[in-house]
Amino acid sequence: MRIAAANLALSVLTLGALFGAVPPPPAVSADAFAKSALLGQAARFESEIAALMEKRGEPNDLGPLLDLEIDVRIVARWLIARSADSAPASDMQVCTLLRANSLLFAVGQLNLKIQNTRGPLTAGQLDGLKAFHDLTYKLPDLKTVGDIDQICHSLSVALFSIAGPLPSEVRDIPLMRPRVLPDDDSHPRAASSAAPALSDLLARAQEAAVSAPLRRQLIALTVAAADPQPPEAAPALFDALVQSLDLVDGIQQNTALDAAARPRLEAQLADGLALFSDVRTRSAGKARLDALGHYRDTLARIRKLKLPDGVQEKLAPAFAWIQQHPDRGSRVFDAIELYLRLCGRFDARNSPADLSAGERKAVDDLCKQFAAHRAVFLEQASSLADAGGIMVAGDYQLPGQASLMQDILLNIESLERLPRALRILAAFKPRPTGAIERRAAQAVAASGPGFSSSVREDARAVIGDIETLASLAGAAVPIAGDIPSAIGKSWAAGKLEAFDARRGLLVTELASELAGGHSMDSARLAQLQTASVMAAALHYVRETETVLRHGDILDRWADWQIDPGQLRGLIEPYRQATAAAFEDFARGETISVSQWPAAHNRYVPIITFINAMSAYVPACEQLPDGVVTELAKLATPMDGQPFATERRASFTLALRSRALQLNDAAAAAALVDELSVDLRRDLHLPE
Repeated sequence: MRIAAANLALSVLTLGALFGAVPPPPAVSADAFAKSALLGQAARFESEIAALMEKRGEPNDLGPLLDLEIDVRIVARWLIARSADSAPASDMQVCTLLRANSLLFAVGQLNLKIQNTRGPLTAGQLDGLKAFHDLTYKLPDLKTVGDIDQICHSLSVALFSIAGPLPSEVRDIPLMRPRVLPDDDSHPRAASSAAPALSDLLARAQEAAVSAPLRRQLIALTVAAADPQPPEAAPALFDALVQSLDLVDGIQQNTALDAAARPRLEAQLADGLALFSDVRTRSAGKARLDALGHYRDTLARIRKLKLPDGVQEKLAPAFAWIQQHPDRGSRVFDAIELYLRLCGRFDARNSPADLSAGERKAVDDLCKQFAAHRAVFLEQASSLADAGGIMVAGDYQLPGQASLMQDILLNIESLERLPRALRILAAFKPRPTGAIERRAAQAVAASGPGFSSSVREDARAVIGDIETLASLAGAAVPIAGDIPSAIGKSWAAGKLEAFDARRGLLVTELASELAGGHSMDSARLAQLQTASVMAAALHYVRETETVLRHGDILDRWADWQIDPGQLRGLIEPYRQATAAAFEDFARGETISVSQWPAAHNRYVPIITFINAMSAYVPACEQLPDGVVTELAKLATPMDGQPFATERRASFTLALRSRALQLNDAAAAAALVDELSVDLRRDLHLPE
């Protein structure tokens, strides 16, 4: 059997094209638009199915291949209808749509392969067509993403039969997904280590220095995990065992426990394990184990601190108090973490040798204050206790001490940076010459304990202003020779040289204001601050352009269903805003410059996300290409797999493409905002 070129070939080339032409919906929320678009696509497939069914029996009836065109739309409609009915942005909604897309891509590639093959279909191909057709009568009720994985794997196997033998270099259906990189902490699975062996867990249980009842329950749970009943309970039993042994490690060392609390905690854990070990009372046992979550979290935070023995001993009463007061304990723990960070910074300081005599004296005085508050903090932590319900050393004292230490250390660091800051500003030749150095010396002298608090605050404000401006001036290195010309033209409107000159002029003007005894002009300072971020952003988009150039390689990835055109269209408003800001800044105008931070804040998560993909290009380059790519992507499981962020982004951008097709600018903007919020959360970016 032979096929006329382009006859009935699928035209789906991007996720955005998945949605056919339907009347544009009114502006709605992102979630409502998603449901409307998905239902509209399901209706479009119904119309296409009807039209194809009417072709049966016509002179150009293609037999099994016509059935394949009908069958693939039946499955795609079934998946998309399930996506529309799922909770907004849930794994079910995302994965059903992506699976429909993979299926359409796969059959589209398969049609092209068959069209380019001379001769009739083989018996194996006909068997594959029949297997695919039969599966359309057995589509299950999809309840989980795992259900989708199973049916899509079966569909993929049938399509591989239609495609013919696998290429010689491909022995089995490959997993179309790169490994999570070890330093990629946006995927929890990346940091997971190999599961401990049951034999090791049993040894820990047998050697645990806890009460006999608790030790017996630990051993019993280990035995139950080795032969779980029912078998599907194995993961829950294993996780409960690992978590319980982690708790026991803390109990054995009396971490965050006093003499009265330990027996109660051991009894609570033993009771929970006894109930959890029996399938009939497992839910009750789980509730009791979950009630120990505060202690588990406290232990985890203490372990992350990696305290020396002496310090841990002094902080032990505070940790016990935290365990006893879960409602207020977090505030105290935050103070301890801040205290340790501050002490680490203070001890690691390398005070510069070029401090003046006045600067050295001011630094020494502040160091003595820091040491005094440091000792008071440990003394208060050691005595943290309740007496008849009345706070003796409470959750307000330790945070207060840590806050004082932080203020003192910031002043120390500022003074120690002052000589370098003055050297940086001197290079910009502020006027009058030498005046800014004299003002700095006066401020240092007035920052000591012999002056009133208001005078000291004013003096430290002057030192802070000098440091702030020097920091911006130090970052104002010329970028004209460091940015590729193509990026300079596209992202900076070709104004890099003028941009550099304008930044230097602003530094000189602001430094001269400080030298003259005045405050810096806030508007010009804000422009300089924005320019510093703009320059950094321009360096960052170099990586973005690299990812865009490798979009065809990333397209082999089952979780990444975003083509370079979608990405480029997504960030185009940011590129335009950046180019306008560079042009206005170079001209000394302010409108686009003042508007740029809002656009930057909106797109930072998106640019960060795109740039992170560059690390996965080499691994994706090793994945098979061609028709095998699309067929294997359909068989690659998604349930419980990493890269959920990439899948959600693919889903959201598909909807954005549809909104743009419908000229629904409001829905498209809402989807970009939703994507930005999701990525900021998933990538742990600051607000």
